[in-house]
Amino acid sequence: MFSTTKKRKKSNYLLTSIVILFVLSISSIAYFSYKYHNYESYKKILEINNSLNRENISGKLYYLAFKIIRKVSDELNINRVYKKIKYQNQSKNINLQMSGADVSFIQEQIEVFKNKGFIKDELNFWRKAKLKLGEKEYLVDFKFHGTSITPLRHDHFSLRIKYKKGQKTNQIREFNLIKIFYGSDENIPTVIFNNLAKNFGLLSPSGETIILKINGVNVGFYYLQERHSKEWFEKNEITNYSILKNNDDWDKKNEAGHYSDHDLDEKNIEISGNGSDPAIAYGAIKNLFDSVKERNLENIFKLIDRDYFAKYLAVLSIINDNHNITGDNVKYIYDFTNGKFKILFRQESGGVIPINSLVENFNRSLFENNVWNEPYSTLTQDLFKLIISDKNFRFQKDLYLKKILNNKESIISEAENAYDEAFKNLIFSDVKLRHQQYLKIKFFNDLNHNFEKTDKYLNYSKVYASIERKNNLNILSVTNDSFSPIKIKAFFFDDENKKVVNSDEYIVPAIDYIFDLKKENISNRSLIIPGEKFYYTNYKINIFSNSKINKIEFQNLVTQKKIPEEHVYLNEIKNFDLSNKKSLIISLKNNGLKYDLNDTNLLIKKGA
Repeated sequence: MFSTTKKRKKSNYLLTSIVILFVLSISSIAYFSYKYHNYESYKKILEINNSLNRENISGKLYYLAFKIIRKVSDELNINRVYKKIKYQNQSKNINLQMSGADVSFIQEQIEVFKNKGFIKDELNFWRKAKLKLGEKEYLVDFKFHGTSITPLRHDHFSLRIKYKKGQKTNQIREFNLIKIFYGSDENIPTVIFNNLAKNFGLLSPSGETIILKINGVNVGFYYLQERHSKEWFEKNEITNYSILKNNDDWDKKNEAGHYSDHDLDEKNIEISGNGSDPAIAYGAIKNLFDSVKERNLENIFKLIDRDYFAKYLAVLSIINDNHNITGDNVKYIYDFTNGKFKILFRQESGGVIPINSLVENFNRSLFENNVWNEPYSTLTQDLFKLIISDKNFRFQKDLYLKKILNNKESIISEAENAYDEAFKNLIFSDVKLRHQQYLKIKFFNDLNHNFEKTDKYLNYSKVYASIERKNNLNILSVTNDSFSPIKIKAFFFDDENKKVVNSDEYIVPAIDYIFDLKKENISNRSLIIPGEKFYYTNYKINIFSNSKINKIEFQNLVTQKKIPEEHVYLNEIKNFDLSNKKSLIISLKNNGLKYDLNDTNLLIKKGA
């Protein structure tokens, strides 16, 4: 009897413990699932997850819990199930058909490149396959895309596809299939920005997201990116060109990846394209590199398409990521028809980096930010730091920035459409929907943040002016504390007359924002740092009138807006010849000073 009661109590205790443990487990999962689906909480979870050391027990446990919650939340996502049903006939698919030997070759090459540390071109061989789009089949060649092995480390791969001669779709003969996965750099914003750049008149590949299948098996979510082939350049009205870029081997002595100490050395350049005389292109790039090292802006502007570079840096300033202009990512396009360089715009890092600098350092911010944590001192950036130090070029660039802001609503609308289309494919992949939703919110938050920062930069204007009256002459002195040139639009006089002017004679130059040129000790790499030193033009003009000027109206020439009166500081001055006794007495009286004055001594009395 006693034994039975004891067993029963033990059984009840065990059952209660199991129930409590179950309830706690369910509650914990529910709690963390709630946190997982809340934007700010998820952001915090990611920050903790990325900061923990996964070599210790706490880091391993946290990471394991994060993986479990991510898996459970994604699998139980009713919204995903609903959208799979809704978009089952709207997803875009590409089916590559290849032999079993080719499939095995891909796996073997992944291991070869992982051991090598990068995708070496000499070991990257073309293979044959069939590409099926709907009911149509095409003969293609394929090989691995890029040089980085980051996707390979995650058991993913990207491919370069080339149609057989005479075949193409939508005027595209070559394209890349770039894998999008959790933690990848290529994501939906990459599609958005490349398309934005193309629509803005830059040489940029258009693209879209798709589902890749190999022999009918879903391989995952991919970015289909048009490749800059001969046909692509012809569509962009460039027929005689050379593409020049730094060698992209990653086994350099410093294991630097995208950049090296030889990034401004023509001997480190590889060339492609259909240029009529590649040696001329080599000579042009040598001249450009020498001009950068000599800081010869005049010669640089002779060698580059100035307007194109202004557009390029305007778009890049909004993204605030300098990865595009770092090392072997820079693709110089030499156009033989005009003897000038353009730069291929190819955003591959995804996302937007928030501009967190003060307004005075707006132009500096771009060179301090990239998602790859590459150093600030990469040599290829020197070209862009130099041209942006020219105030006339900055004015040109800022006009394009204003144009982007004027189209802000349409840019946001197109970005939303790109996300909507991408999600129709994403739901059929292994990509975590929750993380992409988080990235979507973050993208629009960061984009709007950078729009606001840009607007603040463009609209910043303060004017300091003084007027000296001599007979019927108003002597005006103006200092422009603005990043834009300003224009005097009107003078207002004491007799209530107004003089409206519209002449380039009344344009006051912008701040002369000079970049400090410094040397970095590491690797003797030249470094051009945008400094906080500003130089101002003291603009003077004589205005003849029987009446004194009491107010001046100024206009910001980038925004075309009137500068608010509270940002215009206007002082009246009178000059006295202090060597003259009479002038001295007038000056003392005007300033309300008590004094005693004789032929040799002036005594200022105590007073207010």
